[in-house]
Amino acid sequence: MESSSSGPVEPLDGHINSTFSEISIIAEKGYNTIYKAKRYGQWYVLKGLSAVNRGNQVYAGLLEKEFSLSVQV
Repeated sequence: MESSSSGPVEPLDGHINSTFSEISIIAEKGYNTIYKAKRYGQWYVLKGLSAVNRGNQVYAGLLEKEFSLSVQV
């Protein structure tokens, strides 16, 4: 991978965003799914809720908090 980044992702109907391509699942553990995707020629690592937990506000809050803590470095 050239570079990576992470942040909350909310895939809809199996699609993360039209600006990402070559999307594939790296891992599904706990309440999260980790994706690898290409955007503008660079690889990114994206993290989102697993399909089972997408509607769960508790897990959505945990993922958002994790993201907020990681960007406040």
